[in-house]
Amino acid sequence: MPPRHTKRLKSAPQNSQELSVSSDNTIPDLTPAKAVNTKGLPIFPDELYLEIISYYPVSPIPQKGNHHPDVKNQIVRRQVLFALSQTSLNLRRFFLPYLWQRIEVCRIRYAPMKSRTLALELVRQLEIVTIRDPTLAKYVEYVSVLSIPI
Repeated sequence: MPPRHTKRLKSAPQNSQELSVSSDNTIPDLTPAKAVNTKGLPIFPDELYLEIISYYPVSPIPQKGNHHPDVKNQIVRRQVLFALSQTSLNLRRFFLPYLWQRIEVCRIRYAPMKSRTLALELVRQLEIVTIRDPTLAKYVEYVSVLSIPI
């Protein structure tokens, strides 16, 4: 059996435990197995997730008399849904359908976006729901490109 040496690792826990390293300098895998999250937000029932999402309501679909949707709130809603869907698998399961309910691209006068850039963003979002993850396509209810003179 080859001789074993001890070596301190920079990423060791705060108590600086010494690890056994073989002579070929391989370090055993010490990462813990994936644990199931049994506390906090990821284990709430779906009714509480619905309560959370109710604080970020969906703006009505723009129609002929309604040219100024609340773009700022829609952007905040999308960012919150994205952040929540990235938190855990359970939250992803619940919030991802709401995130992809609408595919919206918006051009505002004080933050102009060239038509080409607008089209590329629309294509990027459509590519996500059709090519990268086709399971998301069933959640899309509305696609819009807005040009708002504010």
